[in-house]
Amino acid sequence: MKAPHPSAPDASQEPTKDHTHPEARHAPQVSTTSITPEEPDESADPDELVDSDERDDLPSPPDPSADRLPLHARTAWAWLEIVIEVKGSTRRAPFSFGPHVKFGTFLPHGDAHVLSRGQSLQYCLQVLHRQHRLFVFTISICGNGYARFVRLDHSSALVSAQFNYIKHPEIIGTFLYRLSKLDLAGRGYDPTTTLASKDEVAKFMAMKSRYESPYFIVKSLNRAATEGWPFYKLTVDDCTGPSQLVERDTPQDPLPLRGSREYVVCRPMYASSSIAGRATKGFVALDLIEGIAVFIKDTWRPGEPTVRTEKSIYEHLWAEPSREMHIPTLLGGGDVGLPNAPQRTIIPEGVSILPRIHTRLVFKEVCASLEDFRSPRELVGALAGALRAHRWAWEKRKILHRDVSVGNILIYENPDNPEGSMRGLLCDWELAKTEAQIRNPRATQASRSGTWQFMSAILLWFPHKNHQLSDDLESFMHVLTWCTMMYLPHNTSYSQVALASVMFNFFDSTTGDNRGSHHKFITVRGGYSPISGLPPHHPLTVLLETLAGLCKDHYDTPGMIDELERTPQYGIRSNVEKDMDDLGPPTIYASSDEEGSKVQYKSKRRPLTARTRAVFASPLADHAEIFAAFQTALNANRLWLPLTKHPKTRRALVYTPLASAQSSKRTADGIVSVTGNNKKRVREDTPGTTVPGMNQLAISTPNDDVFNADS
Repeated sequence: MKAPHPSAPDASQEPTKDHTHPEARHAPQVSTTSITPEEPDESADPDELVDSDERDDLPSPPDPSADRLPLHARTAWAWLEIVIEVKGSTRRAPFSFGPHVKFGTFLPHGDAHVLSRGQSLQYCLQVLHRQHRLFVFTISICGNGYARFVRLDHSSALVSAQFNYIKHPEIIGTFLYRLSKLDLAGRGYDPTTTLASKDEVAKFMAMKSRYESPYFIVKSLNRAATEGWPFYKLTVDDCTGPSQLVERDTPQDPLPLRGSREYVVCRPMYASSSIAGRATKGFVALDLIEGIAVFIKDTWRPGEPTVRTEKSIYEHLWAEPSREMHIPTLLGGGDVGLPNAPQRTIIPEGVSILPRIHTRLVFKEVCASLEDFRSPRELVGALAGALRAHRWAWEKRKILHRDVSVGNILIYENPDNPEGSMRGLLCDWELAKTEAQIRNPRATQASRSGTWQFMSAILLWFPHKNHQLSDDLESFMHVLTWCTMMYLPHNTSYSQVALASVMFNFFDSTTGDNRGSHHKFITVRGGYSPISGLPPHHPLTVLLETLAGLCKDHYDTPGMIDELERTPQYGIRSNVEKDMDDLGPPTIYASSDEEGSKVQYKSKRRPLTARTRAVFASPLADHAEIFAAFQTALNANRLWLPLTKHPKTRRALVYTPLASAQSSKRTADGIVSVTGNNKKRVREDTPGTTVPGMNQLAISTPNDDVFNADS
């Protein structure tokens, strides 16, 4: 159902030719999703079906032989007010419907029901991607005469009791009437956003035309101005402009001359594929005061008072600025809403999950993703820059990032001086902790932090291990390995299925007890690598060998594994070692017609003896050795032979059953975490059959028990 936006331009005015969505002029009054004709549910109770005399009153279908105009239509997600999903059969309905349904049984099991709930969530996700909404209303209708109302936000889905819409049609009518009388906030719209005017849209397009380089800003602006996506104006408090920043080589107020600022945005540069959780969206935005491009991060942070906000962490980092930082420049922002009443999600009574608080942060730099690297040397250079930022934050500000991943490392070029100014930046510090917090964890802390694919093998194998500096440093190796396997030629890149299988086994697979796979743990502990077939003596190959050796030496550090193997959660040492002995060394697939070869990278350290073992220090106890390995690779200028990047590999792997997941689950202390089985299920399902975020989405009905969605 579409209702006019109060802030929309006057309908009598001529719309902009190229950038006004056509549905804005001729939007339907009611928009429903199409359904596939289904066979009658023979198992249904006859009383649940519509009476025959009621069917006689329904209009007859149109004559197919009559002359009809061709129908060209698409769903107008950008202007959808409410999602109405109709299922003709109870067998494919997302919820239980019928007179015999009892309280506490409104979530039926079975693949068809789970897929139907996922379909409804996908519709809501499309609305939330294109509109600035805090929540969405939906109506779930079943062909047996029953329906339910649903209110969905980023923490929970509130489901009404079922009602018979045939016997009581006034229920839906009353709901729609009252919905039409609500203001924007009552209907779920963010009151800090309005549709941009024609003049503001023209300013955005003029700003877009001024940028001819760097390539990623041009690419991002072209994506932002995608036809069919509406332009919005956002108001962000506590902000400053790039021109008001002075040289940050001395301690100062990190955000001088603060105040409210307005920005114009359109299509997000990226958006989370999950409704539940942080639901992060990133926008390339126009600063209406200075007329330049900035970056806005829109997310829903955990509403836990003891968890530091990402803004406070950035301010702490920038309190003592340095050229070594390689950290995005925060311009301002914070929680959205009133100072003491920020926008937050609703948590059903009896559900032990944290609410989410809406937050926007504005940054000076518009960057490219690490996956946009143009050469292997640029990939290694970006990682070295992020490693430099990580070292500076730990040594100077005593902050540990705790979420080193592909998505949190950026490539930046100064648009005013693009030649030779490429830098790697480390962003997304929302899971960071101070050294004092790491050394004195809470007694109840049981969850891990990070992105699953890039977490250290020892942290995945021992979930109750405290996150330390060495875990972050090992993650840099996994990021480099992931990008190399995904985009560069090697002995497994000949086949998408083979590559997907290798990547799944190493990066994504789990055990049944919420632990990482045996394969990853044994590979790292033994000094092996999941990649073979890279050019010998190439700096990238040598770097991967060196990093594998450093991690092996770290795992060989006296006491590193012994104490963890004796913890009550994992039994005695002999059980873990027996598992490793049974598996043996991992297999590295060489080519389609060769048998698997086992390649082990030798440590460059001398073999440990009883005398030297007592004073042996881990090479990951600080940044020195791993940073030296990156610098050595970058300094080998003459050896950087070209390697052809395959930019379409990621898109192709999305459609393989074992592809490395598009969106990775992250958990923070005190927040409900996704179990290993659920992670594995998300990665094994094919696209279109997963239910993003349902594992963390609480669903409840009035007077019913509260359930976690069983997707």
